Amino acid sequence: MCCYLYVIPEERAKGYGTNMVKQACNQAINDGANLVSLIVAKDNYRARKFYQNVGFIETQTKIIKSGKEFLVSEYLNS
Repeated sequence: MCCYLYVIPEERAKGYGTNMVKQACNQAINDGANLVSLIVAKDNYRARKFYQNVGFIETQTKIIKSGKEFLVSEYLNS
């Protein structure tokens, strides 16, 4: 299980985050995971776009945590 992923600002847009997320998702699937999912803050448009580009789709499920709305996304193995 991966809880957090962070790429320092000066290393962003170089493909590191995309590679790490895809590798982690594919490894989980290869290890037998039936589903890879995450939550992302509804108002974090940059992260939502990033995860969509990686292969996640947003579900209709919403989570309220500490008064903030989060969306659930699931990975589509492509």
